[in-house]
Amino acid sequence: MTFLNKHEDIVLHFLAATIGGFAAMYGIFVRGLFAQAVSANLTEIIVHFFLPEKRSDAYLRLGAVLIFGLTLAVAHLINLSKTTHAQSIAAFAIFLLFIISALIPAGVPMFPATYPLFILTATLWGNFSGANGWNSATIFNTNNMRQIIYSFIDYVVTKDTSKKYRGLFYLGTLVSFYVSAVICLALSFRFREKTAFFGCVIPCVMVLILLRGKRIKAKRHEEATDLT
Repeated sequence: MTFLNKHEDIVLHFLAATIGGFAAMYGIFVRGLFAQAVSANLTEIIVHFFLPEKRSDAYLRLGAVLIFGLTLAVAHLINLSKTTHAQSIAAFAIFLLFIISALIPAGVPMFPATYPLFILTATLWGNFSGANGWNSATIFNTNNMRQIIYSFIDYVVTKDTSKKYRGLFYLGTLVSFYVSAVICLALSFRFREKTAFFGCVIPCVMVLILLRGKRIKAKRHEEATDLT
């Protein structure tokens, strides 16, 4: 059994984290906003609502947060439907949203230029949020860092190797996120808004892995049926 066959969910999770890092850097460096920072946007909504000259910005940020929440709701409903294609649908949607982001001209204001990024990151989080029984965000890293620290402390104290592997999982998530962010930054110096086109590569790889996994499972099911 190959590593991919055995750990497909972990590989997909790390790839999802690379999307999170890429989208984060693209939003910050190219579009001027960390689109997955809902807490920061909610805080700014409150502040700007009480400043008359900033009130329009508050409404635009509110629209972004509502879009984020609605996308999460849709992702959850799709997952509740028990469809086996939820992650493939999500990866294809992310592919399209990267293309849309790349096609938005430089002169478009931060809002609504970042709205596709809010949809993208909510889609990512709603469909890829952990592996191997470990819950882990793929669009920000506060809890991932906490889990790294706790897991390695637990390993040192208890010598339980499962804690070490848990720590390595969260560390891998963190590394995947920030390596991708650095790559996006390097590309953005030259390609600016068009950098989002490069983000399309990752969801395509994810779809190929998901389709491969489904073919293997279908083959195993067919072999098991033949044996009976």
